[in-house]
Amino acid sequence: MVVLVPWIANAIINKGSIVISVRPEENKNIVADQVYYLPTAQLQIRATARVVLTKDSANTITAAQLNDLVLSTTVQMIPDSRYPIALKYCPNIFSNDDLTFSISATGLLEGINVSSEDRVAAIITQITDAPKDTLSAVHQVGAQAAMAGDAPIITTETKEFTSDFMILNDEIRAGKASRRWMIPIDGTTLNATFVNASFTLKFPSGVLGTLTGADQKVDGILTRPLKTMIMEVFRNIDGSGDPDAKYQLMVPDEDRLIAIPVARGAFIKKVYGMKMTNGTLTENVINKPSQVEGFVGIPIKIAKAIATIPSYLLQFRIETTNRVTAFETSRQNLAKAQLQNQKDLINREAELIKAEAEAQKTRVTAETDMVKSKLDAEKTLIEAKKDIITANKDLEIAKKDWENAKTELQDLLKKIEDAKKKP
Repeated sequence: MVVLVPWIANAIINKGSIVISVRPEENKNIVADQVYYLPTAQLQIRATARVVLTKDSANTITAAQLNDLVLSTTVQMIPDSRYPIALKYCPNIFSNDDLTFSISATGLLEGINVSSEDRVAAIITQITDAPKDTLSAVHQVGAQAAMAGDAPIITTETKEFTSDFMILNDEIRAGKASRRWMIPIDGTTLNATFVNASFTLKFPSGVLGTLTGADQKVDGILTRPLKTMIMEVFRNIDGSGDPDAKYQLMVPDEDRLIAIPVARGAFIKKVYGMKMTNGTLTENVINKPSQVEGFVGIPIKIAKAIATIPSYLLQFRIETTNRVTAFETSRQNLAKAQLQNQKDLINREAELIKAEAEAQKTRVTAETDMVKSKLDAEKTLIEAKKDIITANKDLEIAKKDWENAKTELQDLLKKIEDAKKKP
């Protein structure tokens, strides 16, 4: 128990942070387990212009004037790439950590799960829609009524034109953004064939600030809170005069940081589940059991362990005896198996020798038959040769008998001839 005191004290004192966020120095290599960016804002604006067209009796446009300008503004969260944040894991020899970092393709932090099953939520696109205000201007169409019968027929028509504009975050930091929008009007008889719908946006000074150098290293995860920004709209290109309308938007506050601690707890398993939308924290689930309960349970477990040592020793002896018995049984079974294998080997060798003997016997028998057949063939050949010799002798005798008979025949014929010649 005394030996464990320093370990327990170290676990309490050095529980520490699981992750830290570090802002690297400029032009330095980044060494980190993951890199992310803080969120900043840019604006997506859809402008809708309502143009009043004045036509004469021949349906020819004689005048065109901007009547209303409606702006629909969407705040888009984008990464502030000026300041990469290095996310580093801080291991601890007393802790079994399970971490999952989820970073979007653009580098914004989407979620972190620590010591828990990965349950990172799907990406939820946050779109902040500003209220649609109408910039109204007093407008009178046409001329005063003329005398009946002599005045030309004048008609009016309202047409809508839309266009999309992107306001960069650098322009928001600069406090001013102007967009020139000239709407072409077809068929007009006037020299001016365009309606000027240009506008200028102004933003409060310092609405998007700069990350200070005081926060080079922070325990946990960094994010930015949202703040309200007033956007003033001017219906001219230079932003002069009073604003025609004001919009209230929610953008990340670049002058402030939120540090979300992710720290260990001594003697417990601590679970964090953070959900982020476009780098902004939307949900933080923390499961932290009682550390006191975990600490109190340590001496109880030690006491139980000490109290159960004799029973464990007895169980160890029983298990040792069982292991020895099992080992002896296994050894005997092995000896029996080896003896049976030896016996099987001898039987196989005997069968092999017997098979070889049978093969040898068969081979000798075949050779004997072959020799006997050869002798019989030679004897038959000799008999045939003797018969040939005898036949040759008979042939010689027959030839001699033929010669003698031929000679006797010739002599007889000669005598007959001689007898014929005598008177």
